[in-house]
Amino acid sequence: MKTLARVSLATIAAVLVLTAACGGKEQGAPVSSATPTGGRPTTVASVTSTEAGATVPSTTEAGATVPSTPVPGDARATLVDLFSRGLNTTYKVTYQTSAPDGNKYIVSNRPPLTRIDAVLPGSSSPFSSIIGTQGSATVDCSGGPDSWECSQTPAAGESLLVTASPVIFPTASEVESSDVRETEARKIAGQAARCFRLRPLQGGADKEIEYCLNSDGVPLFGAGSFGTTQAIEFSVDVSSEDFVPPVEPQQ
Repeated sequence: MKTLARVSLATIAAVLVLTAACGGKEQGAPVSSATPTGGRPTTVASVTSTEAGATVPSTTEAGATVPSTPVPGDARATLVDLFSRGLNTTYKVTYQTSAPDGNKYIVSNRPPLTRIDAVLPGSSSPFSSIIGTQGSATVDCSGGPDSWECSQTPAAGESLLVTASPVIFPTASEVESSDVRETEARKIAGQAARCFRLRPLQGGADKEIEYCLNSDGVPLFGAGSFGTTQAIEFSVDVSSEDFVPPVEPQQ
């Protein structure tokens, strides 16, 4: 499974924290390009506002909370807050992608452990897996389901959710240089989801990115130039056995 190089949420969070400190709640306030000084945050303070007649969020099934109407104004900090929250949430999601190969991906997260399995069309068993936790060795497996081989690779500097998930996390530059607005809520894989649109301040509508996440910050939908990824199954039942490699990894 190819691991994609992506930016830390800490970079995005640092930008938004500085923005808020300078009055960043104002709609259209400029964003600083300052770099972070520490590691990935566990949470980012949300600046979601209920002013200007916004509807107060209402509770729906399974405890999920989404606003009945989108909260107006700059939604950059809200989006980053949700993504950051999801890094520390326990869940298992099966995603269908629009990639030509039609592969599905199963993402299991039970902090600090993460596992990402790739599944061929028509199969219920993964053909590759990557298992790891930030700061510890990562186990990379291939050849499944009949001829598994696993090996250890150097420690990941970021959560696998950021570096290898089928949902491409927004980069710091995309957040900084976009008008981010909340759009209509959706129901995806049985989950109530808040949705957001990132529209570049400069460039065409073909560069727009959309994301939908549940109230715990679990990504359920992503669409942009990278294609479309949508959750088709969701569960919170994740055990330690889910992170056992299919065979003993080679040192």
